[in-house]
Amino acid sequence: MLQLIADVEWMTNNIKYNGVDDDKQRLAYLKKNGVRVYGAAVTGPVRELEKLKEESEFWGFRLGRIEVWNWS
Repeated sequence: MLQLIADVEWMTNNIKYNGVDDDKQRLAYLKKNGVRVYGAAVTGPVRELEKLKEESEFWGFRLGRIEVWNWS
């Protein structure tokens, strides 16, 4: 979150673009309220995804749709 705020601050101060005023409002909101992450969708090989279970930051895993990959 700190990097996001720093990036948006730099962008709104150094670049003139369409929507800069909207980003300034978003930045003010982020500084006041912060960010909460409630979930994410992750794709990849099953064995690699299973490694995420070892990370303490992640919990409540649910497996979604599985597609068989044709390697040939």
